[in-house]
Amino acid sequence: MKLFLSPQVLLKFWEVKKALELLETACNTMASQGLVFEKAEVKHVSDVVFKNEQYRCYVKGFNQINMGNLRIKSKSYLLGIYDNNKDIWCFLEAEKLKNKTLTEMILPNFKTSLDIPDNEMTTEETSTRLRLNIKNQDEFSAKKSC
Repeated sequence: MKLFLSPQVLLKFWEVKKALELLETACNTMASQGLVFEKAEVKHVSDVVFKNEQYRCYVKGFNQINMGNLRIKSKSYLLGIYDNNKDIWCFLEAEKLKNKTLTEMILPNFKTSLDIPDNEMTTEETSTRLRLNIKNQDEFSAKKSC
């Protein structure tokens, strides 16, 4: 899997090697805590607009994560900015752009005509149930289901 982050973010805060180490540590920590991605889907890509000599769009994603007896469902948005020099799209969490100080540090004088919706997140408790399939009085099988 290739992960492309905005070069401005990586160069502003870390060396690339350290940023990749941080991402790897975060993934390992999540796995050790029993966090399981059940779904990760791209739901929608907006129209591409051209602003300040850049092509931009936003991507709506849906993630469903299970942590033991808790299921987290989230709709979130990424801002895509096309890098002409490298011929790739770079993505930032759109929610972070609401922090004007952070945005100014990463993308000075950033303005966009894209109307990016707010993120949404819900949680629900899940339970493990035991379902019995009784074949006869002397014999039965149990199947665990969620």
